[in-house]
Formats: sequence, structure tokens, C-alpha cells
Amino acid sequence: MAQSDFACSLCGSGKMFVMSSDMNSTTTTTNNNTNTNITNADDSFQFISTSCDELFGLESTLNETECQGVAPFFQAGCPCVTIAGAPTASPVAQQQQEQDDTTPTTTTTTDENEAAVSPTGSPTVEEAPACVATNDSETLRNTCKVYGLIFLILFLVFCMLRRRYPQTYAVRSWDAHPSPTALANPEYSLLGWISQVLKISDDDLQDECGMDGTCLVRINWFGLKLCAVCMVNAIWLIPVYATSKLAEDTECIVDSMQSITISNVPSGSGRLIASTIASYIIFGYTMYSILGELEWWKRYRHRFLAKQTARNHSIYVRCIAPEEYLSDAKLVEFFNKLNNSTTADAICVEAHVARKIPNLTKKVAERDALVANLEHAINVKEDTGVGPMHSTKLCGGEKVDSIETYTQELETLNQEIKEALEKLAAQNGALQTKGSSLMSDMEKEETSIPATAAPSADATEETPASFLGGKAAAMTNLLSGQDDGEHLTAAFVSFRSLQAANAAIQMDHSETPHAMEAFEAPDPDDVLWANVGKTHSQLQIGRLLSLALTTLICLFWTVVIAFAASLSSVEGLREIKFINDMLNVSPWLEPVFAQLAPFIVVIVNALLKTILTVFSSFELPVSIATLEASLFTKLAWFMIIQNFFVASIGGASAAAYTELIEDPTAIIGLLATSLPAQSTFHIQILLVNVFLSMGLELLGVSRLAVAWIRRSFGPGLTEKERRSDWMGLKPINNPDPFIHSLYTAWNVLYFLVILVYATIAPISSFFMALCFLIMGVCFRYVLIYIYPVTPDSGGKLFVSLLRIILVCLVIAELTVLGLLGLKESAIAATLMIPLLVVTVLFNIYVKQKHFSVAEHLPSGKCLAADEERNADGFDPSFLQDAYLHPDLKAKKTLLPDNIPGSPAAERDEEAPDDLLLVPEEAGTVPKRG
Repeated sequence: MAQSDFACSLCGSGKMFVMSSDMNSTTTTTNNNTNTNITNADDSFQFISTSCDELFGLESTLNETECQGVAPFFQAGCPCVTIAGAPTASPVAQQQQEQDDTTPTTTTTTDENEAAVSPTGSPTVEEAPACVATNDSETLRNTCKVYGLIFLILFLVFCMLRRRYPQTYAVRSWDAHPSPTALANPEYSLLGWISQVLKISDDDLQDECGMDGTCLVRINWFGLKLCAVCMVNAIWLIPVYATSKLAEDTECIVDSMQSITISNVPSGSGRLIASTIASYIIFGYTMYSILGELEWWKRYRHRFLAKQTARNHSIYVRCIAPEEYLSDAKLVEFFNKLNNSTTADAICVEAHVARKIPNLTKKVAERDALVANLEHAINVKEDTGVGPMHSTKLCGGEKVDSIETYTQELETLNQEIKEALEKLAAQNGALQTKGSSLMSDMEKEETSIPATAAPSADATEETPASFLGGKAAAMTNLLSGQDDGEHLTAAFVSFRSLQAANAAIQMDHSETPHAMEAFEAPDPDDVLWANVGKTHSQLQIGRLLSLALTTLICLFWTVVIAFAASLSSVEGLREIKFINDMLNVSPWLEPVFAQLAPFIVVIVNALLKTILTVFSSFELPVSIATLEASLFTKLAWFMIIQNFFVASIGGASAAAYTELIEDPTAIIGLLATSLPAQSTFHIQILLVNVFLSMGLELLGVSRLAVAWIRRSFGPGLTEKERRSDWMGLKPINNPDPFIHSLYTAWNVLYFLVILVYATIAPISSFFMALCFLIMGVCFRYVLIYIYPVTPDSGGKLFVSLLRIILVCLVIAELTVLGLLGLKESAIAATLMIPLLVVTVLFNIYVKQKHFSVAEHLPSGKCLAADEERNADGFDPSFLQDAYLHPDLKAKKTLLPDNIPGSPAAERDEEAPDDLLLVPEEAGTVPKRG
């Protein structure tokens, strides 16, 4: 079928000329005299009409099949017809039908590719906008019914399973978890756990769930408070919008959801001032709340930094220069001199310069795997009485006794690792001596730091002759990179006092840019040792590569999100040919696509997290927490750019992108036009995300799936085997870390939606409040009962979120300002300008000091904490080798725990068969079933 640009003679709507592609015809309409031709040929027909009243009379002559074929074109093109039972005309059409138009109108067409012409022969180019029926209310009801029911089912199943299977749903209540806690008490009623987790204070949350976990819970509390103010505001704002008088630009609004938005207010109406008043209330409260959240963050950030932990007493130094400081002893001496500290009362406890040890790392990994295989072979023999055999090659090969072979290989690896560790210790001592002996007397006099230094703990005494002789070959291999032990340009340095550690982080230690940079140390268990010691050029190239790839994927993701957004509207659906054909045949698919659209967005964002994690790893982060921070930044801006802007513009019109490319300044007007119509789609996305993600998170579907695979295919003869990882699969007692970056990034979209739509579509605040409430309860439970504390960025994700919320404030106000301008309300738009100015000034004000005062522990609090600890007798033993590479701390000789004669060899017959869905008391070990 083909459509021309004829306009309806009653309402002016275009696309009323419909005919088959293989026919030509001509019709002329003058006043009410119309020559209409309907032809059936090869199951096709042509229908020519220039007014809606003709359609009413004509459609009654068509049979049912023909009406179904023509109906979609009429409905899409003309507001005077609704193909849903009997056709009805809009109020404007009825008024125009009552008038007697005496001016003759002539329309002629000779070919389907020819345009409509006026009586004077000139083409008709003006086409009035069409009214398109929306079903936003029905769409939201269906979303709540479908996805809300899914969440309710998952939630009830979880509540019933929670007490019956505490090993699965209260993992932190027993000692097998990496970070057990007394807060994870499973002894609550079916729903009693909800009130219990809500009663836990922020202090207890920080102590047991870490700073990032506490901040995530606080984010949801902040969002809930903001929604409460918006809901109170909506109580008076919704009636203002809903009771607006009918006007020409609002006559098409018949959906109840649209009728309580700003779209229902006519242009130039005085009621638009209410939108400005609401904006002052909402945005003013948001800025006030941000100040309160910054105070909260400062308090708990300082509390976190004052704790006696290795990370708070240590720093990470990278790009160390000059080279003489590439030794443990030299760095200790440097920082002691910096604090006027003597050897007897050293402030700097120890330093560990990173070393390149790929060979040792490989051997230690091989030995760990070999020990696990040997332990399993011994267990198999004890169970069956027969020693296991294995092939020496992957395909074919000789069958050998596993225990005997593994034992011999283990002896060899133990000897090699022992020799490697001793050699590395000797090389480290040689480098310490080299660093101190090669400096000239002149250098000693010129440098502010003495060149002589006490040898490190693992150094050996060497005379110049023995160094030049016995160590010459080893040093040649070492410095040429042919052997393990080469020192990298990075180190971890630990201090007795918090004051010295915080001062070292904030000082410049070199006049060379990017040299001797000091940073806050990550948790020792969180260090990515493969990235420690990377050069400045490697870091810059990695960041550039990550940025370039992120930009490319952002451009590609625009297509994906725009497609998903197009599924949320009838117009968008029919712009896609194959979907349009499907809807012509099966109109009932429209609501199905409407519910599918937000689901697609949620799924592709889950996939996006994996892709951006890979890109963030190219930046060579030194810890998992740093990787999470980088990932959060990328995800947050993707949420704003893709899930909000692209979804809004893409859902409005396919031609909107062309308009934006031609005139980038049209973004405000484009958003102001499209956002009111897209409120339902954004609410859908967030509801679907909450219902699915929180339901699956509580029930632990992914954790259970991984644990089941590990239990089914991994070794499990002993308790140790069942509690250990296997091929990257974790047992139920040792879940993967919580993904703070993903959930915090999703909160960016929640805040942006509530800030933008609290004024435009006030009803959205009620849906967002529901989302924040569900997330607040669910996050508290899984953080307290399931997930380990590490990795922990120390609340840096929270402060990054606050910075982005400040940007969202400006975006929301510009959108409201642009919308009021399009509504031709000069007074309301003008009154928004002072609020925008205040918001910009507020951004500048809080970014001056409110963020930086909590980045480090203030000197006064450092001194107070140090004095308190010194008075109690400070013991720095917790710092000893905390940041020494784990492979350098490996045992020289490692044996299986179950070798004959060993106490651990006695097999515990009461050991668990699995750690998955076994109904036992919390804290006990489930038995073999």
C-alpha cells in the first residue's frame, strides 16, 4: 500500500490517500461531491478519500477483511477516525463538519508517486500534525501486572526459603564465609527480617558491610526522602494539570496518564506558573539535601579513614624517580627523613618496591593446582581403596599412578620455588647494596636525603668484591630482564602514624611531572598485582585506549537503545517495516512490544557492564576498587546519555536525530518536546529493572546456578574441597563480590528521572518511591547476609554519584525551562532563570571544599587518633609484609593437608556433601545427603 500527502478536508491531517502499488486512479472532490473508486484485484484494493466524513460512509461499504487492511493507515494518519469498533470524530472535526464550506476543493492524482496539488496547481506542502492515541495508563498497568507479579513470586519464594536454607540465604552467619558477621541472624519470621534490617544503624553497617555498602544504602534513603517531597508536591500539582481547559493543542490527550502531566496544560496558560513553583520546591530541597548528604559522607568517610587498618596506614607510590629510590631501604629512609624521624623511632615502618616475578608466580600457581590434585587423589584412594590413574597427555599418553606422579612433581616444584625465593632475597640485597654504593661523594653532599641506608630485612651483607664477583652474573640477568627480581617503579609504604600517611599522600615528592606520585593504598586483598608498577606511558596509553573504545561502544549503543525506545510507541513500531507488517496482521502484538521494550533496555545494560569492565581494565587499575570506580563513571554517563537522552529522542521520532545533527542547540527544545511523551517509558525501564534485579538478587539465582555447577562437576570429597573454588566457579559459602558500580550507576538514572519528571509528570514520584523502597530493603539484606566486604573504595562511588546529581539538577532545570518556553509561557520561563543561576552557583560553591574536606583525614583527627593509639601501646605488627606480593610470601615447601600421618589427614565423616540448599541450623555445616 502507498500513501500520498493529501490532507483531510476536515481536520487537515495528511496521509489519507491510500492505494495499491500496482494501480493508478484519479478522483476529484468538489464540496461534498466525491468520486470514490474501490477496486479489488489480487487481494489488493485502492481507496481514495480526501475527507473523514467520506471515510465514515465509505468504510461501511467495505467488508470486514478490507476494513482491517485499510484501518492502520487511517488510524495513523487522521485524528478524525478511531478504528476500534465504530469510527468517531474528534471535537474539532465535529465542529468543522457542522460548517458549510463554500470554497470548492479539487484534488487530482494520476500516479502514486505524484504529490497532491491545490486548485492553483501548486503542491500542497503544509501538513498538520496528527493526533495519535496513547495507552500509557494501560501500558503501566500491564508493566506492574507482569513484572510486579514476577517480583512478588520471587520475593515470596525467597521469604519461604530464607529460614529453611540459612547456608544459602544467611551465608555470613557462619564461619566459612570470608567475612562472617553477627548481624546475619536468620532467626526471624517470614517477613520479620524486613523490620530487622531497617533497624540496623549506619555505624553497624559500616563496621560489618564496609563503606561502599553503607553508602549504597544511604543513596536509597536519600532518594526515598526526595521522592517523599515530590509526592507531597504532586498532591496539588496533579489537579492543576488535570483540570486544565480543553484547547486546540491538548484536544488529542485522552489518556488518563497524559492528562495529569504538563502536556495537558494549554500553551500560554497561567497554570504553567505552578510548574515553576514546583521546580523551586523540588530543586531547592534537592540542593539542601545534598549539603546534608555531604555532611553525612564527611562524618563516615573520616570514621572509615581513622580505623586501624593496613590501607589507612599505607600509601601507594608509583613512577618512582630517581632510580636510587628503587629499593625498600631507600624509600624507608626517604620517608623517615621527610618526617624528621630517626631509626630508633621510625615513622615509616616498611616499604616494598614491586618486583617483576612472572616465573615465580607461574610456579606457585602450578604448585597450588598440583597440591589440590594430590589431595583429591588421596581422598579418592581413601574412598575407593584404589589409587587413581591419569594420562600424561591430553590425548592418549601413558597411564600413570596419580599419587606417585603428583608427589614427585610436587617435590620438584617445592625445590624450584625454594631456590627462587632464596635467589630473589639475595638479588634484593644486592640491589640494596648497589643503590647505596654507586652514589658518588658529590651526590651524597648535594642530595637532601643521605644516600647511606640500613639494609632491608632480607638483605645479606656483601663486600664490594663479593658483589662484583659472586653477584655479577645474577645482576646481569636481572637487569637485562631475563630473570625474576627486577624492581618496578612502584611501591607500597607503611607508616606508624595516620598523620604521616595522610601527609605523604597530599605532598608532591618530585619536581618532575607524574614522578613519585602518592595515592591512598587499597586493601591488601584487593590489589591487582599484575598492574602494580606500570609506567606513566603505559597508564596513559591504557586510558586513551579505554576512552576510545568507550566512545565507540557509546555510538553503537545508540542504535540499540533507540531501537528499544521505538518499541514503546505505536509510531516507532510502525516505522520499522517488518514490525509494521506484523502489527497489520496481528494488532494484539502492540502491548507485547510495549512490555518488551524496557526488558530489552535492562538486558543490554547488563551486557554493557561486562563490556565496559573489559575497557576499564585497559586503564591498568591497581585494585578492584579502582576498577569499580572507573566502571561506575562509564556506566553512569551511559545511563544519562543512552538510557535517558537517546531513549527520549529516539522514542519521539526517527527524524529527531537528523534535526539534532543539523542544529545541536535544538537539544533543549527537542527534549522538552519528547520528554513528556516518554515519561511512561522511563518509568517502565526503572520498574522492570527493580522488579527483576531485586527479585533475582534476593533469591540468589546466579549464585545458586554457579554453586550448583561447581557442586555437580567439581571435586567434593572433603569439606576443604567443597569450600574451595574450582575453575573460577565459587561455592555458595564464598560468593563473588557485590557489584557496587552497576547498582550505583542505575541510581543515577533513578535520580535523573525523578528530578526531570517530578515537575513534568508528578505521578512518576510515586513509582520512584516504590523503587527506592524496594532497593533499600533488598540491598540491606544482601549486604548484611550474603556478600563480603571487599572490595571497598571507601565511599568514593557515593561522592561521585553526588557530583553527577549536581549535573542532573542543571539538566532537569534546563529541560523544564525549555518546555515552558515551548508552552509560550514567558512569565513561567523567566521565573525559572533565577533558579538555574542559583543552581549553577551552588555547583561552584560545593565543589570548592565540600568534597575535598572528606577526601583525606584532617590533621587534627590524625593526631588525635595517633595519640590515642600510642597511649594504649601501638603495635604495628599488622603492617608487617601486608603489601608484600603474595607469591613472595609463599611457603618454600607446601604439602597436602591429608598426607598420611598428618592430623588433617583424618577425614571428617560429618563433612558436608554440598553447601547448597541444605536445611540445617545457621553456623553449622550441612551433611552429606
